[in-house]
Amino acid sequence: MKNKLEKLLYRKNVLEYTLRKYEKGAQVYSEYCELLKGKIKDDDASFENLKYKKELIDNEIHAANYITSYKNSLAEYKDYLIPEIEQEKKETDNKIEFKDFEKNTKDLAEYEIFGKTTPKPPNVEIPNIINDIEDHIDLLRELKLSILDKLKTTKNDYEIANLKIQMFNTINHEKTLIKRLNERSEYYFETFLPKYEIELEQAKNVLPLYIEIANEIIDLGIDHRLTMLLSEYEKHKEEEENLWLFFTALKTRLKNIKEELMKQPSKPKLKLFKTIL
Repeated sequence: MKNKLEKLLYRKNVLEYTLRKYEKGAQVYSEYCELLKGKIKDDDASFENLKYKKELIDNEIHAANYITSYKNSLAEYKDYLIPEIEQEKKETDNKIEFKDFEKNTKDLAEYEIFGKTTPKPPNVEIPNIINDIEDHIDLLRELKLSILDKLKTTKNDYEIANLKIQMFNTINHEKTLIKRLNERSEYYFETFLPKYEIELEQAKNVLPLYIEIANEIIDLGIDHRLTMLLSEYEKHKEEEENLWLFFTALKTRLKNIKEELMKQPSKPKLKLFKTIL
């Protein structure tokens, strides 16, 4: 590829293809989840109902993965790719058309899971994941008991064989989730949480200075991506759960900018050079 614009246009084509694929996957699995919800009955511990509940969890994971991929790709397409191409194409006479995914997003937003599948800061997401795994394990244990009851009453050889396979798979699934639960809990309580608490306290003390430095860098036209980062902060600054995530992202970006500027023979006068990040 000869230049930056060609690389950006290649990425544009890839993203437009993957966005359509992710949208279709999200739609198909979301529709199936809605169908399963209609079959599930509250306070029903029957084998069929537990099977529907397990199937709903499994398919919601697939739907969430497609939705997350769609949202992340759309953010890259709208917030990074389009501005970068618009900037580069000023030097050419090429007319470049962009796809409008607004209707697709509105269609997907009609599904309840679309709103739930939103990237969350790790301090929120990890405890949620731990709770979800615990709930899933409880469901699998209920399903095992239901399969045992079913095995005691059925006489059909085919059904008995099928139930034994389901029991085998359920036991293995439970063991996998218990291992994952232990790993996630250990990481959260022993590694993430102590570091998070220290950095959160730091964020409350030095964030105003970091924002001041970022605005200084923006005013000099050194890094326009900081504008998007500060814009996101303005939208969510009242949400304390997002404070740590923004702080760590800004701190990392400022460190990278500082390292790059230090390599330059002539350096602008910035508070950045006088600040320990």
